[in-house]
Amino acid sequence: MSLPGRPKGEFRGAAHEGMPATPHLPGHPRDGAHTADAVEDAVDMRALRTVGHVSYLLHAVVAVGAVLPGLEVSVLLLVAALLLDAIKRESAAGTWQASHFRWRIRTVLWAAGLYTVTAPLFLLFYFPGKLAWFLVSVWFAYRIIRGWMNLEAGRAVGLPATTAP
Repeated sequence: MSLPGRPKGEFRGAAHEGMPATPHLPGHPRDGAHTADAVEDAVDMRALRTVGHVSYLLHAVVAVGAVLPGLEVSVLLLVAALLLDAIKRESAAGTWQASHFRWRIRTVLWAAGLYTVTAPLFLLFYFPGKLAWFLVSVWFAYRIIRGWMNLEAGRAVGLPATTAP
């Protein structure tokens, strides 16, 4: 069975991109009892990917609301996404998806810090404060879009690209 848009016999994922599939051989880790483990791992990876999409969607709603005037949405959506990521982060440990959990959590924490640091500008000078918050919101939106695109492509995010020797 091959995935749509992929040649038969190729995996989809960061670690196996473009590598040929291992043929079925007796005694191979994909044979017998190990097949159930492989299926369970695949289901877990799909579930983590779904959690990632839900989290990025919640972040995106908040990001769009922060960038467009008059569309501010409740910070509760962001808190819900942050809690979801914090709870599910351990499930992704050791996988390429762990980078997405780290990316989203760090994005929220950095944005909260930047909003806090720039908040006094509103008290002193309204327009510079509004501009600072707009720039933080654009940065936040960029991080969410970049992360979501990498998740959709099955790639880790925020890590330097490695090249083979």
